[in-house]
Amino acid sequence: MAASSFDLLCQGEDRPQATLLFPTYRSTHLHAALTSVLAQRDVILEILISDDASGDETPRRILDIAKRYHGPHRVLFRQGQKRLRLDHFTLMAEAASCDITLMAHHDDVAQPDRAQRILRTFTATGADVVASAFTAIQADGRPRVTNRERWASGFISMDQVIQHVWLWPMLGAGLAWRRKVYTDFPRLTTLYLPGGHDMLISFRGALRGGFYYLDEALFQRRSHAAQWGNVLFDMRGKPIAQEGTAARLLGVTVAMHKDVGHLKERAKGETPQNLVEIEEQITQSIMRRAMQLYDLRGQLLLAGKQAVWLKNEEFEALQRSSLLRRLLRREPFRSVKNWIQKMAIKRLGD
Repeated sequence: MAASSFDLLCQGEDRPQATLLFPTYRSTHLHAALTSVLAQRDVILEILISDDASGDETPRRILDIAKRYHGPHRVLFRQGQKRLRLDHFTLMAEAASCDITLMAHHDDVAQPDRAQRILRTFTATGADVVASAFTAIQADGRPRVTNRERWASGFISMDQVIQHVWLWPMLGAGLAWRRKVYTDFPRLTTLYLPGGHDMLISFRGALRGGFYYLDEALFQRRSHAAQWGNVLFDMRGKPIAQEGTAARLLGVTVAMHKDVGHLKERAKGETPQNLVEIEEQITQSIMRRAMQLYDLRGQLLLAGKQAVWLKNEEFEALQRSSLLRRLLRREPFRSVKNWIQKMAIKRLGD
C-alpha cells in the first residue's frame, strides 16, 4: 500500500525524520491520543492516520482535529471501507516513507518528547527495534497500579525472546522499528501469523540489529475492557484462557522458525552458525509449547469442554452477552433485574 492512498491534510515544514502510525477503530479516547501525537516536539514526523472502517463518527472526529492542525508534521489520512483488523497495521507499515516507524495507539497518550527520545535511542544503540516503558492509566485517565515486571534499559537477548516469546517490552503500543524489520522478512499478514505481530517484530529486531528497551515512561497506556491484551496472554486464569494463550504463543514461535528459514534461504553459500543455533533453540521451544497446548486441551476435554470455531460476528455477540450477564450480577444492576422480574410476576398475577 503506497502512501499515495492517503489524503494529505498538512504538508509540514520539512522532510520527516520518522513515520508515526496512528490506526483507529471506533475510538473512544481519540482526542487525547491524537492531540498528543500532533504535539510531538523537537522532531518532524510523517503521521499516517488510518481508520479501519469504523462505521461511526470516528473519521469525522479525526478530520475535525487534524484539519485544524498547522505545524511541523506531515499529516495524512485514510478512511478504510472494509475492516482489515490485524492486517490494518501491515497496510500502514508498508505505507511509511521513512526508515524508522513508531506505533501509537488511539487510546494512549504520548509524552511530548516520545518520538524524539526514540529516535535518539536508535542512533545511540544501532538497534533495529526500540521499545519504551509506559505509565498505566485507567479508562478515565486516573493512574492505574499494575504488577508488571520492571526492566532496565538495555538490549533484550535472543535467548530471552525465544524462551518467553511474550515480554512486557514487546507491547505493540510502545514499539518502533526500522524498515528492514518488514522488508528483510516474509510479508507480515494474518496469513503468515494470525496474531502476535508485536512479538514477531521484537524477535526480528533481536535477530538482526538488536531489540533495545528504554526504561523511560514515554506514553500513558490506557486500560479498558476492549483491549486484546486482557484476554490474549492469560496463563494464570482458567484452563480455557491458558489454552488460548498457549495456542497463540505456539503460533508466534512457529512464525519465528519460518523467519529464520527465510534468512537461511537468502544466505548464499554456507548458513551462518548463529542461525543454525537459533533455529535449534526455536525448534525446542516449539516442541515445549506444543506439549503444553496438548496437555491443556486434554484437561478441557476431560472437563467436558470442546473447542468450537465461530465467525467474528457470532463471537462478538457472545462477548456482549457475557458482559451483560456479568453486569446483571452486580449492584445496582442486580436490583434492576430483580425489579423487572417482580413486575413481570405481578403482571402474570393480574
